[in-house]
Amino acid sequence: KLQEIIKKVEEKFLKTVKQHKLANKGDKILISCSGGPDSVLLAHLFNKFKNQIGAGILIVYFNHQLRGEDSVREQGFVENFASKIGIEIKSLKIKPKAGKGIGLEESARIIRYETLEKIARAEKCSSVALGHHLDDTVETVLFNMLRGSSVAGLKGIPVKRHMKFGGMIIRPLLYVRKQEILQYLGTVRISFVED
Repeated sequence: KLQEIIKKVEEKFLKTVKQHKLANKGDKILISCSGGPDSVLLAHLFNKFKNQIGAGILIVYFNHQLRGEDSVREQGFVENFASKIGIEIKSLKIKPKAGKGIGLEESARIIRYETLEKIARAEKCSSVALGHHLDDTVETVLFNMLRGSSVAGLKGIPVKRHMKFGGMIIRPLLYVRKQEILQYLGTVRISFVED
């Protein structure tokens, strides 16, 4: 049973990468890693299958400086994780600010996306990989339904979309459920932080 969950998650990841052409040989992929289970699994899988996929990997971590010592511990965790699996990491401090109809979380999201695009361009990365999973897309669709969204708003989170500079935002875990992510990490004994 435990081996089945490993196989299932890895097959879903590889199938999504292949079917949606999320990575090609020679690409360089920037992985946004918070230290949470989704992004830790994403970095683990890209690292595990780097030869099969043929893409280089770079991790970026954002310290939002909002939770004091917890933020420092989280940053240390991600830096140690990247070091252990041999992936280069860039840790950045950002300071989101709420204001004019934008809350703190939305401000942080905007800054992260803008910064990810800048780093991807500077590092010549073809794409930015994010750890969104199936439960996130279901949540997005439900939220949009409750808001009275149009049919277009009911599509959920796309597996890939273009960035301003021409690269792609990719989400290789979009067909993996949160429970599967947690089971996989527990089975292979990879730790993570609650983000």
